[in-house]
Amino acid sequence: LDRALRDAAHPIISSYRAIHPVCERCGINPSNEVDHVFPEFNVMVTQIIQTLSPLHVEEIFSRFNWLDKEPFSLPSGHVALQLIDDAHQTAILQAVCKPCHVLNGNERRRYAKEKC
Repeated sequence: LDRALRDAAHPIISSYRAIHPVCERCGINPSNEVDHVFPEFNVMVTQIIQTLSPLHVEEIFSRFNWLDKEPFSLPSGHVALQLIDDAHQTAILQAVCKPCHVLNGNERRRYAKEKC
């Protein structure tokens, strides 16, 4: 489900990166990635999964085919697709180069450890 939601968010992320061609952290390198600063993408996914009803979850997995070589995708119009779009409306994103994306992740992990 994480991969399907990430794939569904791809147009949003691509659009953001296109508007911000230079890394928003270092201001030097081209941006080739987008960091979900807040909430982090895995937090978005967890919140969406917790929001889905058992019927919505059943609908998702009833379409899953282990033998299909194509990536798993959500059914068109599924509530999870709307939820991922809604989550990105208020999310803080940052277009970054790969080194700055790694630095952002390291800083978040360090901060999380210090809070414990």
